[in-house]
Order: sequence, then C-alpha cells, then structure tokens
Amino acid sequence: MNILITGARGMVGRALCHNLEALRDEGVPVYAITMQNEPLNRGNSASLFMTWREQTAFVKVLGPKLRDAGLETLIIAFDHNFNYDSNKPECRDQFGYPLHIYEDEEAARFLAGAAYHAYGGNKEEMKRVRDARPDKGLWFTEQSIGDWGYSFGGDLMWFMREVGIGVTNYDCKGIIVWNFLHDDQKGPNRPGGCQSCYGAVNVSSTDYKSLERYSHYYEIGHFSKVASPGAKRVQLDQDVALEGFYACAFANPDGTFSLVALNDSDAPRSIRVKIGAQEFVATLQKKATRSFKWK
Repeated sequence: MNILITGARGMVGRALCHNLEALRDEGVPVYAITMQNEPLNRGNSASLFMTWREQTAFVKVLGPKLRDAGLETLIIAFDHNFNYDSNKPECRDQFGYPLHIYEDEEAARFLAGAAYHAYGGNKEEMKRVRDARPDKGLWFTEQSIGDWGYSFGGDLMWFMREVGIGVTNYDCKGIIVWNFLHDDQKGPNRPGGCQSCYGAVNVSSTDYKSLERYSHYYEIGHFSKVASPGAKRVQLDQDVALEGFYACAFANPDGTFSLVALNDSDAPRSIRVKIGAQEFVATLQKKATRSFKWK
C-alpha cells in the first residue's frame, strides 16, 4: 500500500518524523509527502501560501530531518495547478514553480519530483516540466467534482482524456482524485473546506449503507482493475490517428499487459491491439471507455 500525505508543513521537524516513524512501525509506511497542499491558494482549508522560494528553504530543513530519522519517505514539491495560478497578482513570479526549486542543487537532491492539480491550466505543463527535468518524477494529486455543473458523462470523458490517460502518457507515476468517500451532506468537512464537492462514492447519512457512485468511482476502476501496483507504462505506436481516441498501456509485474482506452467521438471505434505475435480486435462505443488485460 502506498500512502501519499499532502500538506506536511503543519507537522515539521521532530513531530513529522515521529508520526512517520510511528506509522512505519505499525506496518503503514508513508510512501511520500508534499510540503503544502495548494501552496498558492490563500483561501484553502487547511493551507498556507508558500512561494517556491519558501519551499526551497523548507525542503533544506525537512530533507535532512527525514534522512537522519532513517525514513525513506519521498518529498514532492508544489502540489497545485498546471498554471501556477499565474493570473493572480501575487503568483505572477511563481510560474514554473518546481523548476525554480530544482535550480538549487541542495534543495533538488531532497526532492523526488513535483505534483499537480488540474483546476487551472493545461496538462501540457507536466510534459514541459518532465522534458526539462526527466530525472524528477511527476504525480497528479487532486481533482474534484461537485455541484458546479457536474454531469456523469461529461466529467468521465474529460477526466479520462485530460488526467487518467493524459497525464499517465506524460510519465505521471500516480493519480489521486478528491475525494474518495463523502456522505450525502458532503462531509465530514471542516470550516473553510469544500461544501460542494462529491466523493467518488457518497454514502447515505441515514443508514450509512446506501451508496451513490459518481464518475470518479469508475475512473478509478478502469485503471485499478487492469494496472497492478508496480506496473510500468508501455509506449503505444498508433498506426492511424483516430479523432477522439486516447489510450495508455501498461506492463504489469506478473507478466500481463493492460490497456485503458477512451472513445470521445460521436461514432463507434474499432481498434486492433498488437504486442509481439499477439493481437485482438475490440470496439469502443461512442463516448465510452474500456479497459483490457491479457497475458
């Protein structure tokens, strides 16, 4: 099990190390942490405005603390939008946030990479950062759905195209949706937290048994049922460009292969998938996504 904690600045120094050590000793090692959830959001709960200069200074303290405690927990930079909220006056010098930190060699050596959200900007920023520093990893750590114009089909198509398949093909190591489970009152919550967000699953607050599944549930399912922990992305060579067709593929540790495909067009698509001497043909209905796994 991999656990990634976003926004660790509230637990600094000895307290953070003590908590990570306690979890590890209980058999729950923490895979990675980010230093601040949405560091360029002054109005989030809980969050703290944190520039790339401040994060550069902080990782120079945090990194040695984890190292000296013998912890292998990764540290991930940024954890916010593709566009770095650069439309805000106070964020105009924050564009390229993690790349600025990487320029400091001392800070960069403690960082595994950077994390992103998709509430602003375009996924192409992940490609730009990857191309600039291929030695650093990328993670996608938040995208929510909620009362703001949600539609099951529309959100499913967008997420699979832009995030699920989109950022995976830019070598993103993992994807987290916000949030996994809510009740039908959109809780539990905290003052200043999102009062309009849906979970991947919402549970009835009357009996805590009845479930309502949203698009995030199926997005998680399409990947988790075919791409195993430790899977490696496989480069796809597409003979013919099909409008509205998107896909990503994986080699699993058990020797199986998998493919997640999306047809975002208004007509069915037939595809032929071939690896080595093996091949199969499948049809994707219009506005549909399918997952495949084979030996």
